[in-house]
Formats: sequence, C-alpha cells, structure tokens
Amino acid sequence: YQADGPVSAEWADFPSATAIVPQLAVVRERGRSRLVAAVPPGADPSSVLAAAASLRAPDRPVPPRASSVTVTSEPPVEEWRDAVAEAAAAAEAGTFEKVVLARTVRVRVGGPIQAFDLVALLRDRYPDGRAYAWQSGEATFVGVTPELLVSRHGPRLATVALAGSAARNPSPDADRRLAEGLLASEKDRVEHRILVDEIVRRLEGIAEVIDVPAEPVIDRQATVQHLA
Repeated sequence: YQADGPVSAEWADFPSATAIVPQLAVVRERGRSRLVAAVPPGADPSSVLAAAASLRAPDRPVPPRASSVTVTSEPPVEEWRDAVAEAAAAAEAGTFEKVVLARTVRVRVGGPIQAFDLVALLRDRYPDGRAYAWQSGEATFVGVTPELLVSRHGPRLATVALAGSAARNPSPDADRRLAEGLLASEKDRVEHRILVDEIVRRLEGIAEVIDVPAEPVIDRQATVQHLA
C-alpha cells in the first residue's frame, strides 16, 4: 500500500482508492436479473434511459490468441526462491508473525486482449470465485478471487477470512484427504487465526456484535481449497 498511490508504471492509472457509482448496473441473483439505474439529483435522466435502451446481451467471449506466448518472472525464479527462504527463516526466528510475498509474472500473447472477454472466461472457468475488472485509462485490472471483502444485508456485514491452502484432486478420496490434512495442519491453522484476529480487531470499533465461528471450514475452489 502506498499512501500517495501506486508507484510502478503498471499502476500509474489507478489511485490508492476510489468510489464509483455506476449509472447502470445489471444485478443477477438466484437466477434472476434486474437493472439498477442511478441518476444524480437534479440531472436529466434521458441520457441514462437512452443508454439503458441501448443495452444488448454481450457476444460470446473470445479467448486471447496464444500463437506466441512468453512468460517472464520479476524477480527471476531463483531470486524469488531465495526471498521465500529468507522470509520463512525470519518467521521461524520470530522476527515476523506473518509474511506475504508477491512477485510479478509477465505474460505476452500473440494478439490484443479484450479485458472484459477475459473476465467472462475467468467467471466461466472459476464459477465459485469472484471475477472482476476495473478499467482506468489505458489499463484494466482483471482477476478472479475466492475472497469476499464485504457483503451487507441491512445492518449486518459479512466477510470471509481465507488463509492456508491445499491442492485439489479429481479423486474424491484423495481430495478429502488433502482437506483433512489442511484442517489438521498446525502451520495453516496458525496462519488462519492470525488473519481472523486481525479482521476482528479492525471490526471491533464499528460493530456492536461480532460472530466468529470457533473452527474453520474448508472452502473448495476449482483448483485450490482454503481454510475459511
């Protein structure tokens, strides 16, 4: 986090934070869809209504052409492994309670990428995740995540703490054993508890009641499963 905004060239178009109220939003819930229109007070709604009348179902998403693909890691893989080992040693020594490392992987394909086609493809491939895109200037921030930042229903807020992970396996028995191993892992349970405690600490000042389950459960996604 940078208080004055991102510093790398890739994030130059994105501020540290922003709030956007869309003029038109299509909301799908439980197999039903509804259109939500927002018109500022005193504004002429005709332009918003005209935009609503022009809405059409999107075409089928087109996968990026992958005739030529190059993948590079920044930092290089060996430097990344050294950083992971250094962080693990610092955690074992008690210097840090928890360390989250990140790296950049650049993927170049043989043609232009339509960002919102990519969102649709991610949504279809990972139906249990949350696909998103934020377009700003010439850049689009695209992803799909199993995490929920916050949902609100009246006075109730909900969030999910995900930490600790294991692979999935097409064999139900092997998949169950992986999940059981994750639930029994002291290292992953500690990592998850650190996150839960941090979320609770941040909510204590704004919530009248905080309800935290005593034990984590397994959240299964398409390619990975987490403690939740």
